[in-house]
Amino acid sequence: MILQLLRECAEIAIASGYRPNDDQLSGYRAQLTEHGSAYTTSMLRDIERAGRTEVDHVLGDLLKRAQSNRLQTPLLEATYAHLQSYEVQRKTKYERP
Repeated sequence: MILQLLRECAEIAIASGYRPNDDQLSGYRAQLTEHGSAYTTSMLRDIERAGRTEVDHVLGDLLKRAQSNRLQTPLLEATYAHLQSYEVQRKTKYERP
């Protein structure tokens, strides 16, 4: 799944005029699939400390670019929805109105 999500993001970048470097993509694939890797994303670290994420700034922007280029991004959409749900729950639990 993570490699498919990476492909979706790469397709968005390409369609938006920002072709990723093949060597960088290869490095990302290796990092994301390394057995026993301790790598975590900043958004995961945000969630682990019950903090705000940059979901709208990062994934929201990617989705807008995908939509404007008429790309299908089912995993990115599911990831975005999941993180939006987290943000609503976090805000309800930890922030005062």
